[in-house]
Amino acid sequence: MIDLESFIAKRSSEFEDYNDYIDYLYDLFCEDWIYEPPEFLRRCVEFDGVKKTKGKEETFWKIVSTASSKQYGSRASEDRLIHYQRAERIKWAKQIVESFPDPEIKYWIEYDGRCKRHHLYYRSDYIVVIGEYPNKMVLVTAFYVLPKNRKYYDDRYIEYKKMPP
Repeated sequence: MIDLESFIAKRSSEFEDYNDYIDYLYDLFCEDWIYEPPEFLRRCVEFDGVKKTKGKEETFWKIVSTASSKQYGSRASEDRLIHYQRAERIKWAKQIVESFPDPEIKYWIEYDGRCKRHHLYYRSDYIVVIGEYPNKMVLVTAFYVLPKNRKYYDDRYIEYKKMPP
């Protein structure tokens, strides 16, 4: 059993300044993915630190925010909106990766043409996506799955399980 409840980050209401909250979340991201990144399938999981928005990696913004409705579908991070349920669970991603394989983690692979994407889907609540390239493993994204979107990810898992080995 994975106990992720002890890895809930502080809530934004505990900070007087919004920027202090973002800096706190970013420090947590750095602890888990820059200073001491986890291993997955015996390989260190890196992240694409090349792109930065507001001084922070694109991957960080994907983990703690969602696209605003005016730019939905865009990969730009400039106008993303903090999603508090995602932000509070920022520490879950590393814990899930380090706990794999675990019966509570549904796992499937998809290909996007450039890499193999490993999906670790914890209790239909949270998903971590790791891209596998020939020379590296990369954290693509991780996020809280809203109840209205759970069927979509459950169906993707079921379709993968139907595929021949």
